[in-house]
Order: sequence, then C-alpha cells, then structure tokens
Amino acid sequence: MSNRDKKYITKKFNWHLFDLNLTQTLSNIYCDINDIDSETEIDEIALRLVDTITKACDLISPKVKKSKKSNNWWTREINDKRKQ
Repeated sequence: MSNRDKKYITKKFNWHLFDLNLTQTLSNIYCDINDIDSETEIDEIALRLVDTITKACDLISPKVKKSKKSNNWWTREINDKRKQ
C-alpha cells in the first residue's frame, strides 16, 4: 500500500503527539537541508520528509478500515448531496 492509499481518521489525531514527533525527527532533516548540493539530494530530502510525516501519522492516528461490506461505489460527492 502506497502512502497515498493510506487513510487516517484525522478527527482522532493527537496533534500534540504529532507535533512532538515531527519536531524531533525534522530537526535531523533540517541540518541536512543546509548542505544541499544537488537536485538528487533535494529529492532524497523530499522523500524523507514524506516518509517522516507518514510515520508520524501512523503512530498517532487510527486508519480507516475497509470492511467487506463497504460500498466501493459510494463517493464523497454522493455523501455531500445526501446531506443537502
């Protein structure tokens, strides 16, 4: 499952824990940003940032679980129209 496929229940995020986790981890990446010499290094740091944010989300948030009975055809658009 790619990072884009993961879904988190953001209403249940522990934002304080998320902030602490990111602050600790990003301080290491920040040091590397000052020493960038090439586009390849920029790409590597960008991937590390995405990975760091994903790991922080994995630590603090429950994931949306698809049940066997989930309606794959139900979209956000349908849900919005239903609420109107």
